[in-house]
Amino acid sequence: MLITKTNKPAQHFFSLKWRALAIFSLLLLAITSFSTFYFYFNLSNQFELERKSSYEKQLRELDGLVSQSSAKLLTLADLVPSMSGMEAQLLTGNARNVTQAFDRHWQSLQLGAAVDMAQIYSANNELVQSWRLEDVDLPDPMLIRGYVQEVNKTEHPLTFLDCTNKCMQIALSPMLARDMSAGVIVLGTTLAAGIVNFKEVSGADVGILNVERRERMTAAEDARYIANWHVRVSALTSLEQNLSLLQSVSARKPSVDQLSAGREIFNGREFEIHLLPARNFSASGDAYFVLIDDITRSVSQIREVNRKNILVGVVGLILSESLLLLILWSPLSRLRRTAGVLPLLAQNDFEQIRNAVSRPLRKGRYRDEFDMLDDTLVTVSQQLETLQAEVAQRTAELSEANKLLGNLNEELDRKVKERTRQLLEAQDELVRKEKLAVLGQVAGSVGHELRNPLGVMSNAVYFLQTVLADADDSVKEYLSIIKNEITGSERIVSDLLDSVRIKPPHPEAVSVAELIEQSLRKCTVPPSVTVKLDIPATLPALRVDALQIHQVLRNLMSNGMEAMPEGGVLEIRAVADEAAKTVTLHVKDSGIGITPEQLGKLFQPLFTTKARGIGLGLVVVKNLTQANGGRVEVQSEPGKGTTFSITLPSEGPEGGGT
Repeated sequence: MLITKTNKPAQHFFSLKWRALAIFSLLLLAITSFSTFYFYFNLSNQFELERKSSYEKQLRELDGLVSQSSAKLLTLADLVPSMSGMEAQLLTGNARNVTQAFDRHWQSLQLGAAVDMAQIYSANNELVQSWRLEDVDLPDPMLIRGYVQEVNKTEHPLTFLDCTNKCMQIALSPMLARDMSAGVIVLGTTLAAGIVNFKEVSGADVGILNVERRERMTAAEDARYIANWHVRVSALTSLEQNLSLLQSVSARKPSVDQLSAGREIFNGREFEIHLLPARNFSASGDAYFVLIDDITRSVSQIREVNRKNILVGVVGLILSESLLLLILWSPLSRLRRTAGVLPLLAQNDFEQIRNAVSRPLRKGRYRDEFDMLDDTLVTVSQQLETLQAEVAQRTAELSEANKLLGNLNEELDRKVKERTRQLLEAQDELVRKEKLAVLGQVAGSVGHELRNPLGVMSNAVYFLQTVLADADDSVKEYLSIIKNEITGSERIVSDLLDSVRIKPPHPEAVSVAELIEQSLRKCTVPPSVTVKLDIPATLPALRVDALQIHQVLRNLMSNGMEAMPEGGVLEIRAVADEAAKTVTLHVKDSGIGITPEQLGKLFQPLFTTKARGIGLGLVVVKNLTQANGGRVEVQSEPGKGTTFSITLPSEGPEGGGT
């Protein structure tokens, strides 16, 4: 049959419905992820731009703070000569009187104008008097004297920022009394008060860090000293919180140069820290302005917005997938059902196909592609079922015809082989008989003509060996060689005669062991050949002509020994078959073996593989074995040896053996 029913297990596969859902889900997930990332990237980028703008604004405000403090000091310095009593004392040039006149205004300058330090220099650049608060250090005298000389010379005021100890805004202005230069007034104020105003304006914390390299200084000795950075916090808004923050950052970043613009997390809050060298503001000394901005709220808002975007995206993804699943569920379920019954076509289960799709079919405008597919499937199943029946009938008829034809072919082949075998056997037998007929004619004359001379020669050798018993070894060796050659020639003549004249055997009970032992005694076993015997004592006696089988065994043993010129093992084994009442004798050598081409010619007359020989030994073996009702077989493998097996009739179990 061309169509056969198969019982294959159901194949599990990833449904198109779920495949479409998975692909759409991945697409929506990619779109949602991209939009979320893009929104977060834009929001973060906008935040960074705002932070950059805020930082630039803070720089401007800090610069404005320094400039405002400088302008304020210059204004105060210009007013000093016009203060009550100052102009008259300046005109006198008396240092003591000038000091007493300024003492009356020092208190108001401290409280009203936040002046922390004041110095008066004469027109000759000599220090008249200094005033300062207790916790304020005076600037470097050499630095101030240089600026004083420049102001006395040019009569132009100047300001600078001194951050040697604390960042102090210093203003120098010439004191004019009645348009005459009476000296220089130096006013200074720290920026501590200004940074408080800076925080109120910018919202960021600001501080001043003065570099102070103190040996063996610990934070315990000075709470405002940051040992890792070798700086002291001169001023800092939100001192307690921001000082702890800077101490924490210094533990992770042991060098103050590592504190570039960056963000730090401290106590669960995120800060943006900017470090500005004071020399950026034309200040003297080694100090830094530090700007600290708490951006925790802004970062949290960005993260919260991002979380909401992700949540909205996930909810939208779930709703979209649910809607898609709702839309695709019905049509793809029908498609899956149809795909599930299609394998039944291969199983020829047409009835089950029709039952699976048997439902009220929709008509008119309500029909769709799946209804058409179901109709087509039912029609195809019916047509295939009809076709299967026809094919089954034709197949059965063809099978019967093939069977009959096969039987006829087998019978014809058997008869051809039988006739061919008979012809080949007849041909072989005819050739063999022709050879034997020729050999018979030759053997009759050769045997008569050669045996008598060989007998005379044998007697002569015996006579010479007797007479020359005392001859030297070389004479004895040559006489032995002549005798052996005469014996070989006699055996050739006997084989020649035996191959063409098979005497009728005289069967008698013969012991297998005795027969093999007698045959071995008649053979000359070379020293390099080892003979192994495996003759069970329970073997039954053979029913054969002892002399003829003795000649068979002697020929096989001699051939085996000659096949082992380098020495080897000659194994003789006997096996009984009680059911067939036979005994099989195996003569096996470990010699050079026989090629497959030579095996087919072994028992043909005049065929030999020996350098000396006429190819009659195995012919005699076969003739004598068949004459005694037996058969001979041979097995050989080149390089490993040859086994001759002779199967002969036995007396049966009761015959016994010795």
